[in-house]
Order: sequence, then structure tokens, then C-alpha cells
Amino acid sequence: LAIPCPSGLLKKDLIYRLQSASPKLFIAFATQHFMKEIQEALDSFPQTELVKITGQNEDYLKFSPQDFDLEKVKNQNNGKLPGGNEAMLAFFTSGTSSQPKLILHDFNYPLAHIVTAKCWLNNREGGIHFSLAESGWGKFSWGKIYGQWICGSAVFAYDMEHITPVNLIKKVEKYRITSFCATPTIYRYLLNQNLDKYDLSSLEWVCSAGEYLGLELYNYFYEKTGIQIH
Repeated sequence: LAIPCPSGLLKKDLIYRLQSASPKLFIAFATQHFMKEIQEALDSFPQTELVKITGQNEDYLKFSPQDFDLEKVKNQNNGKLPGGNEAMLAFFTSGTSSQPKLILHDFNYPLAHIVTAKCWLNNREGGIHFSLAESGWGKFSWGKIYGQWICGSAVFAYDMEHITPVNLIKKVEKYRITSFCATPTIYRYLLNQNLDKYDLSSLEWVCSAGEYLGLELYNYFYEKTGIQIH
């Protein structure tokens, strides 16, 4: 069972999650600052082993393709892979109005988001979808992987520590993105750039989630691009 967490968490946030979930293993792919927060939080949880998979130091674990052998997994699980109603993922809610809650999802979860991808994100066969979400949040799974691939759309991945609006626009132009999803804040950043300099004609559909989308922002984006934000 995997429990993703975003890399912006502080020590107190990590302690809360460690207390709630009692994980046996903490796999950290993180910046030096976040690694410090992790290690300080884990001082109170000796039962949780830390595995670091970034960096060049000798204490960092190196992965190879052989580490992802499905046949080996099947042999460890009596010849079958997990599925159906078995537990697959658990996400903590954002905690905007109260403490984050741990929500469990089974292997039907990806199938449920076919509707999300097809009917809301407008993902299609042969399309290229670009959704902004860090891998620790639920949107990374429902907005960037499962429904998109099932609908036949490619998923565009762009790894960045900090958001640089002009770089996002250049990626959309260069790789001919067909569908795009981001928070209203990101659209405000994009509109601060001179969009007339870029060819965004590949965009067929854009949508937004996570914050209030004001009418002024909606109208301004439509005026600049001719595309409605859904």
C-alpha cells in the first residue's frame, strides 16, 4: 500500500502522517531541505525505515529495471497480482478546513477516473495531456495517469522544483499539448506573459481545479487565447 506525500511538508506535517499511517517504509525522492525535514520527523519513529533514492551519496539506493520485475512480484504473492477490491493507494486530504484525513482507495480507483479523463479533462486517443500536480497529491493519479492512459492519451511529464510560467508555455508550444489542467493561480501566472509570442494552437481543451476561478480571469484567458477554461 502506497501513501504519497507532497515534498512541501514540514516536520510537524510529516509527524502527523507518520502517526496516522504507521508506515513500515518511507521512500524519499526529495530535495536536501525536505530530506532534513524527513530525517528529523523520523527520529521519533524508529520502526519506520528510510530509503533514499536521490543523490549521489553511498547511502542512497540505486534502482535498476530488474527491480521492477512483475513475475517476481507474482511469485511473492502466490502467483497472482493484486486487484479488484484490494487496497492500492491511500491519500491524505489537503486539510484546508481541518486536519488531513487518510482516504483508502482500491484497484477500482483507476477505472473510476476514466470518466474524469474523458468527460472533464477531454482526454482522447492520440492526445497529449499536461496536468500540473505534484506526485504527493491525489490529482497526480486521477489527473495525470490512470484515466488518461486508458483513454489513449499520452501524458506529458515535466519535472520542476519551481514554476516558471514562460517555461510552461514553451513546453505547451514545443510538444503540441492538446489538453491542459492547472489551478487558477497558474493561469494568472501565464497571463502575465506575452502569450501572443507563442503558438498555442494545439490546445483543444483547458480546465482548472483546486481554487475559485473568477469570471475576470476566465474572460481574460478567453480573450487572449480563444479557449474557455472548464
